[in-house]
Amino acid sequence: MHNKYNNNYDYNKSIYLVNREIFLDNGFLMLKPSKDLVSPISVLFHEEYESEQDLKDKLNQNQAKIQCIVGQNYIPFGEAQCPSLTEFADGIDTMKFLSDEL
Repeated sequence: MHNKYNNNYDYNKSIYLVNREIFLDNGFLMLKPSKDLVSPISVLFHEEYESEQDLKDKLNQNQAKIQCIVGQNYIPFGEAQCPSLTEFADGIDTMKFLSDEL
Protein backbone atom coordinates (compact mmCIF):
# COMPACT_ATOMS: atom_id res chain seq x y z
CA MET A 1 0.00 0.00 0.00
CA HIS A 2 3.08 2.30 0.14
CA ASN A 3 4.24 3.03 -3.40
CA LYS A 4 7.77 4.23 -2.58
CA TYR A 5 8.45 1.21 -0.34
CA ASN A 6 7.06 -1.13 -2.99
CA ASN A 7 9.31 0.43 -5.64
CA ASN A 8 12.34 -0.24 -3.40
CA TYR A 9 11.16 -3.78 -2.78
CA ASP A 10 10.68 -4.47 -6.51
CA TYR A 11 14.02 -2.86 -7.42
CA ASN A 12 16.06 -4.76 -4.82
CA LYS A 13 14.33 -8.04 -5.61
CA SER A 14 15.01 -7.66 -9.32
CA ILE A 15 18.70 -6.89 -8.66
CA TYR A 16 19.06 -9.96 -6.43
CA LEU A 17 17.28 -12.18 -8.97
CA VAL A 18 19.35 -10.95 -11.93
CA ASN A 19 22.58 -11.42 -9.94
CA ARG A 20 21.38 -14.83 -8.70
CA GLU A 21 22.01 -13.83 -5.10
CA ILE A 22 20.65 -15.84 -2.18
CA PHE A 23 17.77 -14.22 -0.27
CA LEU A 24 14.50 -15.11 1.38
CA ASP A 25 11.32 -13.30 0.39
CA ASN A 26 7.98 -13.19 2.19
CA GLY A 27 6.24 -10.85 -0.26
CA PHE A 28 7.03 -7.56 1.47
CA LEU A 29 10.49 -7.98 3.04
CA MET A 30 13.63 -9.78 1.93
CA LEU A 31 16.19 -11.43 4.24
CA LYS A 32 19.67 -11.50 2.77
CA PRO A 33 22.93 -12.79 4.22
CA SER A 34 25.44 -9.94 4.36
CA LYS A 35 28.19 -8.64 6.65
CA ASP A 36 27.20 -5.04 5.83
CA LEU A 37 25.74 -3.04 8.71
CA VAL A 38 23.25 -1.03 6.64
CA SER A 39 20.68 -2.62 4.36
CA PRO A 40 18.57 -1.03 1.64
CA ILE A 41 14.90 -0.26 2.24
CA SER A 42 12.83 -3.49 2.05
CA VAL A 43 15.84 -5.70 2.88
CA LEU A 44 17.02 -7.01 6.25
CA PHE A 45 20.64 -8.18 6.31
CA HIS A 46 21.57 -11.04 8.63
CA GLU A 47 24.80 -12.76 9.52
CA GLU A 48 25.68 -16.00 11.27
CA TYR A 49 28.48 -16.19 13.79
CA GLU A 50 30.47 -19.08 15.20
CA SER A 51 30.28 -18.18 18.88
CA GLU A 52 29.01 -15.54 21.26
CA GLN A 53 32.57 -14.23 21.55
CA ASP A 54 32.75 -13.77 17.76
CA LEU A 55 29.58 -11.69 17.95
CA LYS A 56 30.93 -9.59 20.83
CA ASP A 57 34.17 -9.00 18.90
CA LYS A 58 32.24 -7.82 15.83
CA LEU A 59 30.06 -5.51 17.93
CA ASN A 60 33.16 -4.04 19.61
CA GLN A 61 34.91 -3.52 16.26
CA ASN A 62 31.89 -1.64 14.91
CA GLN A 63 30.94 0.21 18.11
CA ALA A 64 31.32 3.65 16.49
CA LYS A 65 28.94 2.65 13.68
CA ILE A 66 26.20 1.11 15.86
CA GLN A 67 23.64 3.39 17.48
CA CYS A 68 22.15 0.80 19.85
CA ILE A 69 21.96 -2.93 20.48
CA VAL A 70 18.63 -4.48 21.35
CA GLY A 71 18.49 -7.85 23.09
CA GLN A 72 19.30 -9.76 26.24
CA ASN A 73 21.87 -7.86 28.38
CA TYR A 74 21.41 -4.77 26.20
CA ILE A 75 18.41 -2.50 25.56
CA PRO A 76 15.30 -4.66 26.13
CA PHE A 77 13.08 -5.45 23.15
CA GLY A 78 10.41 -2.79 22.71
CA GLU A 79 12.37 -0.07 24.52
CA ALA A 80 14.81 1.12 21.84
CA GLN A 81 12.55 4.00 20.84
CA CYS A 82 11.85 5.05 24.45
CA PRO A 83 15.15 6.38 25.83
CA SER A 84 15.38 7.66 29.39
CA LEU A 85 16.39 11.24 30.17
CA THR A 86 19.97 10.14 30.81
CA GLU A 87 20.37 8.27 27.51
CA PHE A 88 21.68 10.32 24.59
CA ALA A 89 21.64 9.71 20.84
CA ASP A 90 25.13 8.62 19.78
CA GLY A 91 26.29 9.20 23.38
CA ILE A 92 26.13 13.00 23.02
CA ASP A 93 24.32 15.13 25.60
CA THR A 94 22.50 17.51 23.23
CA MET A 95 21.97 20.26 25.80
CA LYS A 96 25.63 20.17 26.87
CA PHE A 97 26.71 20.20 23.23
CA LEU A 98 24.50 23.21 22.47
CA SER A 99 25.58 25.14 25.57
CA ASP A 100 29.28 24.51 24.84
CA GLU A 101 28.82 25.90 21.33
CA LEU A 102 27.50 29.23 22.65
